[in-house]
Amino acid sequence: RSVRWHRWDDDRWNGATAWDAPWPSGDLLAPAPASAGLDVMSPYPGALFGLVVAVQTLRLADSGRLDLDAPWTYRAGGAESCLDGAAPATATTRALLDRALASSDHAATCMLLAQLHALDEVGAMNDWLASVGLSTIHVDGTDPATGGRWTPGRITMTALDTARLLLLVRGATGPLWDDARGRPVRSTDVLSAGSRALLLRTLGEQGFNEALSTTNWCGRPDVARGIPHAVAPRWVDPAHGTVTVGGVPYGQDVRPCNTDAEVTFAHKTATTYTFGADAGIVDALPGQRQRHYVVAVLGTLGSRYADARYASSPTLPCETDTCYPSALARFGATVDAAVGASPAAPRTRPTGGAGRTPPPATTPTPAARPRHDPSAPAPRLRRSR
Repeated sequence: RSVRWHRWDDDRWNGATAWDAPWPSGDLLAPAPASAGLDVMSPYPGALFGLVVAVQTLRLADSGRLDLDAPWTYRAGGAESCLDGAAPATATTRALLDRALASSDHAATCMLLAQLHALDEVGAMNDWLASVGLSTIHVDGTDPATGGRWTPGRITMTALDTARLLLLVRGATGPLWDDARGRPVRSTDVLSAGSRALLLRTLGEQGFNEALSTTNWCGRPDVARGIPHAVAPRWVDPAHGTVTVGGVPYGQDVRPCNTDAEVTFAHKTATTYTFGADAGIVDALPGQRQRHYVVAVLGTLGSRYADARYASSPTLPCETDTCYPSALARFGATVDAAVGASPAAPRTRPTGGAGRTPPPATTPTPAARPRHDPSAPAPRLRRSR
């Protein structure tokens, strides 16, 4: 209640505009509370905003305006090409939701967003978000023809409103907060039970587990454990236990961590050169310490930042290795230990498995992992997600 949320401004962040310069009119994401004393720019959420697109898509399916299993044809072109060079294609909306959320496929996210534009629903989505009190979440300035043109400061999500959106997805019971007109907001008014189940199932099959949770890196002593959940079986090679997602080979046997898992984590990650995010829903597995919570982190810990062990490396680690500083995993572990009926002992990595030994900081691992960063300045790294 003491924060004035502003749209992201690269010039102010990089020093081209003085931090204490007057703020432009119209850049507030939400009406400022009367007691606000702190000005904060909302970090770019990257591909995490695919969660917002998915919720609106499922709301349209619930209303009968969209058939999840009907083929939809994407005709690329327009002023701004989609990230990852999406070409004309036909797919069902159900398949696009899976690709966009579970493997951070940017082409699929662009196709979903272009579909919302074709239905004239992007503005309606922003209006609905404001009407239910999620006024810092905006998807503005995207290209109607392609669903591309994702721009920091135009696409915004704050951690608090992201967490509240996840409460709606989770199906939290009772009145949760009051909307812009003072009416109670309930999860049952947002999505049907079937749509919530589909969304939770898809988020639970997230392939990129390397920020608040780091199960993809199971067994590496130099990577903090994070939230102790299991990688979805669809990503695990049954012969070797290793994970490959979107062409990225992690090379670690995750089966010991999967066996040792305590919770499920239905979540979506995002990383660019200058921003990083992870947000999701945690539920205890049977027989484990009880905890049920949502967690959301959005910040400037993008792939340009790395742990101290990489200080002498000639390249940023995200080109071939980890993309997030370990601080995010340590934060995830700290939150998980603090929630629930009783304190938890600090987590350690399960031993065993055939994962690769981390190389010296000056010697990148050999697996090439080409990506590009949509938000931003050079150097271009492997594709943001």
